[in-house]
Amino acid sequence: MKVDSETSSSTRETAESQFSSYATPLVDDAISRAAVLNADPDAEVLHKLRVALRRLRSLLWAYRPLLNSIPNPCRAGRLRRNGDEVYR
Repeated sequence: MKVDSETSSSTRETAESQFSSYATPLVDDAISRAAVLNADPDAEVLHKLRVALRRLRSLLWAYRPLLNSIPNPCRAGRLRRNGDEVYR
């Protein structure tokens, strides 16, 4: 089946807008939890930050085939290493 560029572009824009609507609250949650962790290094706060980051990573995994510009694996590895530093 041939897909015209207009349909393909429309699908990508829809996927990007949906991804953004799901990702924005997850990013905000992770940022706020990181700020709380910085002020109060508590194990429960760290756990909640890790959960927020896992949710964001799962969302990226699910939308990866539909999005045009996604982080490359090298960048993802760098983000993972930086995240590991947070967990120490």
